[in-house]
Amino acid sequence: MPEKKVILCEGIHDVLLFSIILEQKRINHKIVTHDELEQTREAHPENNKINDFLGRKGHSLKFLMKDENGYAKCVDSFIELYKDKDESYLMFLILDAPAFSYLKSKSLAELKKDILKKITNNFYQTKDKINHRIFLIPESLEIQVKQIIGKNLDYQDRDRLKRILEEFIIKCRKDNIDWYFELENIIINN
Repeated sequence: MPEKKVILCEGIHDVLLFSIILEQKRINHKIVTHDELEQTREAHPENNKINDFLGRKGHSLKFLMKDENGYAKCVDSFIELYKDKDESYLMFLILDAPAFSYLKSKSLAELKKDILKKITNNFYQTKDKINHRIFLIPESLEIQVKQIIGKNLDYQDRDRLKRILEEFIIKCRKDNIDWYFELENIIINN
């Protein structure tokens, strides 16, 4: 299995959640935000970030997390990277459950075949030899946070968002939230 892992997320809330999980486990990672890619003047910034991660610049990093700014871009990026068949990294696609139908239809349209193998209600793998991981957060992360700790993720202040997500992680662990433990296990142990 490849040592390098790329996590594609719908948005910044997901990226912050995974960065907290990885920091708690002392796993080196890098975050690439949609805003960062939009504001640069370099040609092909997305490819450059992935190549840096895979090359010498990223030798100490295990994970690269990308905020894709929405499920459509997230799925489109996943499909494009999947088509490359690059075996030097493992992809994790993290989506809110409602985006799954878009993933299914887009992968069938682009690849002319079903590439997804269901493992559990929330977890899928691709049918190729790499077995990229796809995880569906029930409803959405924002809804789960609201239901579990009664707080909103509507804030622009990333420090405040991180504190809310840290509280969310603690509560999920304390209350043994099944989908959360499955997600954490997939990220950390695969």
